[in-house]
Amino acid sequence: MLFSGRLVGAGGLLALTLLTSGCGSSSSATSRTLFDFDASAAQKTENFQTHGKWDVVYSWDCSVAQAQGNKAANGFRFTVFNSDDDSTAAEDKPEVVLSGLTGKGTEHYRNAGIYYFKLNSLCKYRVRVLNVS
Repeated sequence: MLFSGRLVGAGGLLALTLLTSGCGSSSSATSRTLFDFDASAAQKTENFQTHGKWDVVYSWDCSVAQAQGNKAANGFRFTVFNSDDDSTAAEDKPEVVLSGLTGKGTEHYRNAGIYYFKLNSLCKYRVRVLNVS
């Protein structure tokens, strides 16, 4: 399954699309997208499920927000929460705080589970969760 999210309209309506992949699988594939989300405002995402090691691949770009006069737009932050009890993910980096006009990176996680993000930025950003086998 692939979850894809996008912020729609000024009212903050979150539209999620559930896509299913074909029945065939390949043992040579080393990663698969489990969740894909982009927005430009603070958001809480829908839940996503991992089945082992997983990566969070993120990027942000504040250039448009700054060009529109929002000089406070400078960075990106996300926190990973366990969906069953709303605690922060039990690994050593439940919260990632980054600054700069633009950036990208990857965080690695080990524990399977059902999680969600709280994301905070005045900039355009994208977060993907990849299953790593």
